[in-house]
Amino acid sequence: VHNEEDYDWLTEKSYCLTHYRINNGFRFSAFNMLGDLPNAFAWNMGGMFFAIDCLVPFLPDKIKKMPRQFESSLLVEKTTMETVLDFLKRNESASSSHYLIGDLINKKVISVEKADDVASIRKINNLFIHTNHYVHPIFKGRYSNKENFGTSVERMQMAQKILNKNDNQQMAVKKMRNQLKRPWRAGDCNKTFATVLCDILTKTITVHSGRALLRYNV
Repeated sequence: VHNEEDYDWLTEKSYCLTHYRINNGFRFSAFNMLGDLPNAFAWNMGGMFFAIDCLVPFLPDKIKKMPRQFESSLLVEKTTMETVLDFLKRNESASSSHYLIGDLINKKVISVEKADDVASIRKINNLFIHTNHYVHPIFKGRYSNKENFGTSVERMQMAQKILNKNDNQQMAVKKMRNQLKRPWRAGDCNKTFATVLCDILTKTITVHSGRALLRYNV
């Protein structure tokens, strides 16, 4: 389950769920803020699902490397876990992202934290919670003074309290869309635009946004 958020002054006209069909027949879907590349959550006809989070802000000294928006837009065209990992390991990034990646064909989930040319990979077998800061041991303390997502640690702590490994889908989505829906405290300048649920067992994607409830079979 993934909450997608952005600045609270954006309206419902600022985002959309886009279905792409490339000339060779390849198809993928992505939740986009208008004018942006796919860098929120996406899935493709190969059975791959991606939830994407920004970590450390863009670093000017990395300008010659690939910005995360371009990295994530190329990522959603990868159709196997092997090609996903090969791309993330080889690509040098100008900024950083966390990718929660689901392989609906082989029923696998991984967490990848990316920084420059380093990709930390963690296999997910149970409840796993991630917000907008590094949590993998390899990056511990490395970017602590560069993170500018003021509520990230607080949201992590709240999620750890309210989410339970025994939660079913309905309970998990309800908690994400109520107790973790932003803004959830004074001074938070973001709001939740959509919540997506990827069920790797039934190969189903469900998107909750505003009053809309959209369901897709991959």
